[in-house]
Amino acid sequence: MAVTELREYLDETVSFGQKIFYRVYTKDFAENLSPAVELSRVVVKPGPTDVTGGELKEDRVFYSIGSPYIVRGAFTVPPNGIKLTIEAGSVIRFEDGASLKVLGSIESLGTKDDGVTFKGKGGYNITLADTGAGGGLFQHTFFRNGGVFEVMNSESRFEDCRFESCEVGGLKSNQNSSISIKNSVFGYNKTAIMAYSGGINLDDVEFSHNQEGGITLMSDVSTAIGSLMMKDNTVDITTESPPLKIKKRLTCLIKNLMR
Repeated sequence: MAVTELREYLDETVSFGQKIFYRVYTKDFAENLSPAVELSRVVVKPGPTDVTGGELKEDRVFYSIGSPYIVRGAFTVPPNGIKLTIEAGSVIRFEDGASLKVLGSIESLGTKDDGVTFKGKGGYNITLADTGAGGGLFQHTFFRNGGVFEVMNSESRFEDCRFESCEVGGLKSNQNSSISIKNSVFGYNKTAIMAYSGGINLDDVEFSHNQEGGITLMSDVSTAIGSLMMKDNTVDITTESPPLKIKKRLTCLIKNLMR
C-alpha cells in the first residue's frame, strides 16, 4: 500500500512485461475514503521488441513505444476469444519467412496522424481464418512489401488503409468471407484484390499501377461497389461472369471474362 499527496504515483517495484493491478482511493481532509477505482497497467519496454513464432496465450497489445515489433517465424493469434490489439504509431516488421495467422481477432487502431505500419522483406503473409464476425479491424494501416493478405471464412474491415508493393497479391478473399474496404489505396502491387467467394464492399477506393490488375472477381462473389478511382493498372476490373453492378465509378475500364 502506498500514499501520495499528488495526482501521480511512481511505482518503482515493477519490471518490464509485468501486469500490475491497482485499487485507488482518494481521501479528503476529513479522512473520508472514496469508493475504490480499480486500474491495471502493463510496463512496456521501449523497442525494438522481438516476436518469436508460436501462439499467444492471452490477449496482447502492441504498444507504439515497443516498436518496431520484429516478427520471426510463424506467429499465431489462436481462437477462443484471444485478441491482438495494435496501438496507433506501432510498426510491425517481418523477417524472412515470417507470417501472422489470426484465428481469434485483431484490431489495428491507427489514426490519421499516427498510423500503423506492417512491412518486411521476402513477401510476408497475413491470414485471417475462421474468425467469424468481427475478426479483423484495420484503421489507418499501411501494408508494405508483403506477399498476400488472405481472408478465409472471416469478416474484416479496412478503413483508410494502404496496400503497396505486395509481391504476390494485395488482398485475397476466400471461403465466404465478408470484406469491407473504405477510403483506401492499392498501389504498385502485383494484383490488388482477388475475391473468390463471399462478399466484398468497396467505396472510395483507389487502384493505381497494379501490375496484373486492380480487382479480380469470381462468379461466387457478391459485390457492393461505390466510388472507385482507377489509374494505370494493366486491367482495372476482371470478372468471371457479368453483371457487375457499380453505383458510381471514375475512370474505370471493365474487362468481362466468360466461362
